[in-house]
Amino acid sequence: MRGGWIALALLCASCAQAPDAAWPPGLLLSASRPALAGLLAALEELDGTPLARTAQAWQSALPECAELEAVAPDGDPHALLASLRCADPQGSLAAFHRERGERDLVLALPGEPGHRATAQAQLDGAAARIELRWPALDGQLADVLPGDEPAGPDRLAVASRVAHGRARAAGPLDLAAWVPRESQGDRLFHLRDRMLSAALLDGTLEVALYQPLPGAAMPRSAAALGVRQADAARAAAERFVDQIATTWRLRRAPFTSETGDGACLPDLHVMPELAPCYALARDALIVGWNEASLRHALASVEGAPGETALPARFDVDLASLRAADQALAARLGREVVPLRWPWRRFRASAERREGALEVQLLLEPERAS
Repeated sequence: MRGGWIALALLCASCAQAPDAAWPPGLLLSASRPALAGLLAALEELDGTPLARTAQAWQSALPECAELEAVAPDGDPHALLASLRCADPQGSLAAFHRERGERDLVLALPGEPGHRATAQAQLDGAAARIELRWPALDGQLADVLPGDEPAGPDRLAVASRVAHGRARAAGPLDLAAWVPRESQGDRLFHLRDRMLSAALLDGTLEVALYQPLPGAAMPRSAAALGVRQADAARAAAERFVDQIATTWRLRRAPFTSETGDGACLPDLHVMPELAPCYALARDALIVGWNEASLRHALASVEGAPGETALPARFDVDLASLRAADQALAARLGREVVPLRWPWRRFRASAERREGALEVQLLLEPERAS
C-alpha cells in the first residue's frame, strides 16, 4: 500500500512540473517547412523593409525537409537563423516538438521553466492565426497591460476608421508615473499632472485613426481615456491646457459640440496640422490631433463591433491604411509608392488567463490562398 502512495506522489509531482522543464535553454523554433515558407513569401512582399530582408534571409536558409528546428542558447535571433536545420524527433528539442503538436510553428523565448513566453501559429500562405502567451508578468508594466476585466463598448466614432484599439489595464492606469521627473515632457507639458494619474483614470484607453480629409496632410486621430469623476477630470484638463498655453504663450479656444465641450490650442504647430483639442464626453476625456479629428471622433459610435467582453482588442484595415498613405503622398507631392500589404486586415485581442497574458493575432490575406 505504501508503494502505491509513493507512486501516486511521484505521478502528482510529474504533473505539477512546468511543461517547458524538458526544453533546452535559449530561443527555440519548431516549424513545418511548407507553412513557414508560405509566411516568409508573404513577408517578402513588403518590399524595401527590414522585415522583407529578414524574410528573404530565412527563405534562402530553409533546408529541404518537411520539419524544421532551430535553437539559439544565448537568445540571439541571428544565431537562431544560423542554427536552422532539419528536425530531429529524438534530439534535444524532442519535448518541444511534442508540445507543438498539430500546429505549424512554435517559438519559445529564453526564460526559467514555467515563465517562458511562447508563440504558436497556424499558417496558410499569407493567412496566419498566432497565439502569444507571456506568463512572467510583474512590476509596473504588468499593471498597464490588459487584465481580465472587459474593456467595454467603444467611445470613439466608427465611420472612416483605419485603425482602432480599446483596452482596460489590469491595474491602475497611472500614465503620469511613466513620465520621468524633470524630463522634457515633465517640464514642458506637465505630464505628471493629476490629469494622468490613477486616481482620475478608470483604466480604459481607446485610440482611433481615421481617413484624412480631402487636402489634409495628416490622417485624423483621437484617443479616449476613461475617467472616474467627470468634474475632477474637467478641472484637471483645464489646468493642463492652461499650463501649456501659459508656458508656450499659446492662444486657447473653446470647443463645443452636442456630445461634449472642452478646449483647443489652435496655434501649437510643432507637427503637421497639430492643434490639439479635448472634450469631456461619454465618461471619457477625448483628445483629438486637431479640431477636425475631435469632431469626427465624437460622432456616432453606431456600427461598433458588438464584442465588448474582451479586455483588449485592436483592428487595422490595411487596405484603408494604404489608401490613406496614397492620399497623403499625393497631397505632399511626393513620389512615394505606399507599402502594399499582403494582408487586408490585422486583428488582435488580449486577456489574462491564470495570471498569464494571452494575445491572439489574426492576419487576413488580401486574396484567398
